[in-house]
Amino acid sequence: MTPFSSVSSATSGLERSRPSAPTRAAVDGAKTGRIGYVETIRGLTCFFVVLYHTIGNDPSHGLHAEPGSVYWGIARVLDLVDMPLFAFVSGRVFGIPTGDGRRFLAAYARKATRLGIPLLSVTTLLLVLAQVSGLGPRTTIVAAFTQPFEHLWFLQTSLLLTSLAAFGSWIFAERRMTFAIAAALLAGVAYLTIPEPAINVFSWYNVVILAPYYFLGHLLAVAAKEGKIGFEGRGDGFDTALFGTFLAFGLLALWAEAEPFEQSMEVFRDQLLIGLAVVLLLVTHAPRSRLLAKLAERSYTIYLFHVFVLAPTRMIVVKVWPTASMSVLLIASLTAGIVLPWMLHAVLARHRLTAFLFQGVMPAGWTGARERVRA
Repeated sequence: MTPFSSVSSATSGLERSRPSAPTRAAVDGAKTGRIGYVETIRGLTCFFVVLYHTIGNDPSHGLHAEPGSVYWGIARVLDLVDMPLFAFVSGRVFGIPTGDGRRFLAAYARKATRLGIPLLSVTTLLLVLAQVSGLGPRTTIVAAFTQPFEHLWFLQTSLLLTSLAAFGSWIFAERRMTFAIAAALLAGVAYLTIPEPAINVFSWYNVVILAPYYFLGHLLAVAAKEGKIGFEGRGDGFDTALFGTFLAFGLLALWAEAEPFEQSMEVFRDQLLIGLAVVLLLVTHAPRSRLLAKLAERSYTIYLFHVFVLAPTRMIVVKVWPTASMSVLLIASLTAGIVLPWMLHAVLARHRLTAFLFQGVMPAGWTGARERVRA
C-alpha cells in the first residue's frame, strides 16, 4: 500500500472565487483573484480522487478490482499523482498576510475554520451513519478524531501543513523567500529519511509524505508574488522531454521493485520523483479548462461527501441491473459521486449553519470580514 492510499482525497479548502478564462495568457490576480491553471489542476485532481475511490484502493473496496486488472492499474497510477497534485495546489494558493499580528491571526482563524469545522462535522456524521447502518468504517470515536480516518485524513494533514506555512511565513516575514526555499528543501530531506511510525497521530506522517509538494507550491507562490518566477505556463518541447524522462524513470524504477506498491524508502524515492515530474509538467504547461475550473469551484464539497454516494449508487445499480458490467458500475458511481455532492453544495451554502458546519465558512463579522460561500 502506498503512503497515499489510506484514502486519497481532495482539496486544500482555501478560499475560492470565479475561475479565470481558459487562456494561456498571464492571469491578472488583482482582477480575477484566481490562478487559472491551478484551478484546472484542482478540478482535474478532484476528478481523479472520485475516480480513485470509485475503483477502490484495494480489492475489498469500490469495484473490487483484482490485482493485475486494468482498473486496478488505473487506481495504482492515480494513487501516485492525485495527492501530490492536491498538496501542490494547497501550497500554491496559500496566502495569509504576515504583517500586522491581528490581520494574521484573523486570516489564520478563517483557514483553520475552513478545514477544522468540516473535519469535526463530517467525521461525526460518518461515525453516526456507520453505527446506524452497520455499514462503512468501524473505529472508535477517539481513533476517528486523532488518527487518519477514511478520506478525512487529508483535512488533518492540510491543517498541519497550513499551520507550518502560516507561522513560518509570519516568523520570517522579512525573509519569506528564504523560508520558502528552506522549507521545500527540508521537506524533501524529511520525506526521504523519516520512517513510518507505528502510530500516525493526527496524520502527522502524511504531512511528511505531502510536504515536498506543498512547499514546492508555496515556494512558487512566494516567488510569483516577488516577481522572481517566469516559467509557469511557458513550457516547450524541452520541458516536456525533461520531466517526461523523470516520470518514465520513476515509473520504471517503481515497477522494478519486488513489491512496487509496498512502503519502503526505495519506493518512496521513486514516488517522489514521479509526483514532482507530474507537478512540474503541469506547472510548465499550465493547462486551462473551463469545465475543470468549474468543477474546482465545488471541489471541497465533492471531496467531503462523494464517499457517502459511491457505495449506495453501486448497490442500487446492482439491484436494478444484476448483470451490470464493471464499466457500467464505474460510470454510474463516478457520475453520482460528482453530480450529487455538486448539487448538495448549493443546499449547504444556502444556510449559515450548514455552511459553517460542512463548508467551514465563518459567519460574517466573526473575523471582521464578510466571506462568500465558495467551493
